[in-house]
Amino acid sequence: MSGGTGSRLSEFGSGCVRRLDALQRRHRFLGLPVAVVRKYFDDGGPRMAALITYYGFLSLFPLMLLATAAVTATLQSRPDLQQRVLDHLVRPELQPEVEQALARLPPSGVPLAVGLIGLLFAGTGGVLAVYFALNRIWGVPWRDRFGLTRQYVRAVSVMILTFVCALLAAASALITDSLLRLPTVQRSASAVATVAALFAVLTLTHKVLVCRPLRVADIWAGGVLGALVVTALLRTATSVLPALVARAGPVYGSFATVVGVFTLLYLISQTLVLSIEVSAVLEGRLSPRSLTGSVPNAADRRALALLGRQQERVAGQVVTTTFAAAKPTAEE
Repeated sequence: MSGGTGSRLSEFGSGCVRRLDALQRRHRFLGLPVAVVRKYFDDGGPRMAALITYYGFLSLFPLMLLATAAVTATLQSRPDLQQRVLDHLVRPELQPEVEQALARLPPSGVPLAVGLIGLLFAGTGGVLAVYFALNRIWGVPWRDRFGLTRQYVRAVSVMILTFVCALLAAASALITDSLLRLPTVQRSASAVATVAALFAVLTLTHKVLVCRPLRVADIWAGGVLGALVVTALLRTATSVLPALVARAGPVYGSFATVVGVFTLLYLISQTLVLSIEVSAVLEGRLSPRSLTGSVPNAADRRALALLGRQQERVAGQVVTTTFAAAKPTAEE
């Protein structure tokens, strides 16, 4: 009896999976999310997001130091404007620590140059984690990726571009605050500026770091999605993090700040990886995917062949992926 019941339950479950599989293959709005999730796990998405979070967190403080140093030196004669720009670039609760660290830097000469170069080098960790994630998501073979020197040059270029976009977003927010007096309009305009800056950063990052030609048309879907979600996360964090730090009290306040920033970085990293997967799935026609994978369809074959080609490490090496002949399902 129990064996028969188990067999019937197994058949029922298999039938449900087949029907769901057929449904998501027929409807693009269902098939696309399934394909994105499949590719996310095929690429090791959770690991890539964790590495971006870890190295991004280690790079965050050096980057804030560099940004603060640049703004302070540029706007030295305008302390009021300097403070307003810094408020947009560095969270107020982190500014005292950044200013103390900045004060410990050598005042001038070779020691200062060495210190700034060290900060620049320390800040490249997060960008390099993004570099490896992007090239894996877009299926770039190892042999076509940049050498070590070009990796660091490109990473520094992305840091500079990101800083410029952040400054432009801060400037637009300041102009909006000056011209528009309604708080609701100010917040909306600031959010639009943030989305535009993030989309620009994502697009330029693809152009600089991905070792294969990509058009803006290949990137825009994931870029817009990522920019919108990251903006929402930043807006939420602006109101949630100070409340959590205040509730933590003076003893655990610094710890709560670190945990909050790390959590925010993790959510942003997951968002960016998934949004880039959306662009890669659309560009590579990797949808719809099979739910079971037992009988791979055309999109499955393209996705798995792309994974295989990434292992081509030297010139002339060609990795091919073959599939045994299988009887197609009724849905195919």
